[in-house]
Amino acid sequence: MDLSFSNAAKRWTQIPPFHVFLVIVSIIFITASIVVAICLYLRILYVNRRNSRTIPTVSQQTPLTITVDEV
Repeated sequence: MDLSFSNAAKRWTQIPPFHVFLVIVSIIFITASIVVAICLYLRILYVNRRNSRTIPTVSQQTPLTITVDEV
């Protein structure tokens, strides 16, 4: 078994170009899906933090009840 550089180069050239293309495209898709998942996760965290800090409006607060004693 000869492990010279010329034999290694011959083995790499025997890989069909379509297979190389499929590997490159699949790596791009996997990387893109990971980036999208991280961006969505960070966006959800940002929206949740922003909504938790807002001051509730009048309609969201409990109504004020007043009891009147008759004299």
